[in-house]
Amino acid sequence: MATDVKVIYHYEDGSWWADSPDVERWSAAADELEDLITLVSEGVPFALETEDLQIEHLPAPDLMEIFSGRTAGGRVRVQFREAFFEVVNPIDVPNPTVLAAA
Repeated sequence: MATDVKVIYHYEDGSWWADSPDVERWSAAADELEDLITLVSEGVPFALETEDLQIEHLPAPDLMEIFSGRTAGGRVRVQFREAFFEVVNPIDVPNPTVLAAA
């Protein structure tokens, strides 16, 4: 049975970082979200010493405010959440830098 692991993504001062309440003393950082996703995909299984994982990718609550440039209210929050998950779980996304425009 796969282990469920939550990974929280943060954005500060032009860089991305992630941590997990389910993985003690683990974090990862990168300049680009796509690079961070790769580090998460490799680092979490290494830290937990198992490949049998189900990773849940979650944006930190303050990300909506950072990218919207205003209070993270209803419509902006939904638009950012959709953009975030398009990058985290890409399915034929023509421009993965959609986050910069959100």
